[in-house]
Amino acid sequence: MKIVKNCLFIIFFLFASFNSHCREKELKIALEATYPPFEFMNSDSEIIGFDVDLIKLICKDLDCKYKIIHQPFETLLLGIQTGKFDLAIGGISINEKRAKQVNFSEIYYIDYLTLLFHANNKLTLSKKDLKGKNIGIEKGTIFENYLRKKYSKIVNIKMYGSSNDALLDLQNNRLDAFLGDNSVVKYWLLQNSERKKYDTIEILDKDYKSCMAIAVKKGNNKLLFDLNKSLKRIKNSKSYNKISNKYFSKRKIKYSKFILQLLYGALTTIEIAIISLIIGILLSSIFILLKIFTKTSIEKIVDSFLIIIRGIPEIVIILIINYSVPYILSFIIPNLRISSILTSSLALGLIFSSYATKVFVGTYRNMPIGQMKSGLVLGLSKYKIVKRIIFPQVMIQALPSINNLWLVLLKDTSIIALVGLSELMGKAKLAANSTGMHFTFFVIAAMIYLFITTISHFILKRIENNIC
Repeated sequence: MKIVKNCLFIIFFLFASFNSHCREKELKIALEATYPPFEFMNSDSEIIGFDVDLIKLICKDLDCKYKIIHQPFETLLLGIQTGKFDLAIGGISINEKRAKQVNFSEIYYIDYLTLLFHANNKLTLSKKDLKGKNIGIEKGTIFENYLRKKYSKIVNIKMYGSSNDALLDLQNNRLDAFLGDNSVVKYWLLQNSERKKYDTIEILDKDYKSCMAIAVKKGNNKLLFDLNKSLKRIKNSKSYNKISNKYFSKRKIKYSKFILQLLYGALTTIEIAIISLIIGILLSSIFILLKIFTKTSIEKIVDSFLIIIRGIPEIVIILIINYSVPYILSFIIPNLRISSILTSSLALGLIFSSYATKVFVGTYRNMPIGQMKSGLVLGLSKYKIVKRIIFPQVMIQALPSINNLWLVLLKDTSIIALVGLSELMGKAKLAANSTGMHFTFFVIAAMIYLFITTISHFILKRIENNIC
């Protein structure tokens, strides 16, 4: 009897500990919110969709807190591998290559391929009809495998960052057809007022169907087990059919609210630019001191490092720092989570510092050498001469160049939309992909950027005039 009591106590303790852990742990769930009806952004800047409602039901079933994060599709599995996210969802089809990178849950949705094209083209799936045609697909999907296997060297495959970008090119007659998931194509047609101009062909090929599942890090077997149990319960309930009916139908879009979201994105852009500037100034100060007050060997090391930073494309530096730094630090501090704003600001700050250092050191070395000699004759140290005599002059002469670097930095914040941050450009892309009004929202974003840079230019000019 005592053994039974002890066993029951242990089971109760483990169960209570598991529930407590779930409530305390916040699952970080990554998806790309540009794939309606599975995931997209509404006018209140909320990420909604079939996958979103499904993952919310799962988290509720598991009694876990969660946070949904927008990320580019091609970085979802990388984020899972590096531990940046716990789960990834978003029309991710299981295939052999992906199964080597991450573990997958049970399939929660099966979709077939559909070819969308202008009705007047009267296309069929015959090689004769498709020969030489430009077909758009979203990169990183099974659609490329299908086209290369069935129509190798016959069609021209054009890959896009999102299905919405490809659909926009189809509308603009840059593509002959678009190949995508049936649900996505049907949803797009429902929202399109000119849907009668298009025709579709469903491709019911068992070897090329989208078997969508949730991605989990290799080795995280406990989470995978719980996911599968929860998925089974939900799929057998009325809730699953309810969310299906909710999203696979026409939706009313409030366009005006998206403009407000762009303004919020502009504030994030300014915040990131200011943080990047502070980091850039601190880093450039260190580099300048190392170049001026250290030995030649150290100066060469600094020079080599700065040449490397200036020689690598900015987007590559941003991607490396965004995904490598948190991964490396996780070995030192387990379960460490670093904000994408911080890592992106660090990347932009590093890029800024590489150019700012060049400007300051170049200006410093162009100063008359007689000032340094005179200061040394008067008994001043090299440090004091630089601080009190040379540095103020360097600042005045370098200010116009630094002002230009600030404006470049401000515009460069648009690049970080590629790592999923919802700054101005990120908000514009989400709004464009959710509504299909790409031109409108990109023009609005351009006007906001122009307003911010014009105000910055005016303020910096006033500072220059007052100092000089």
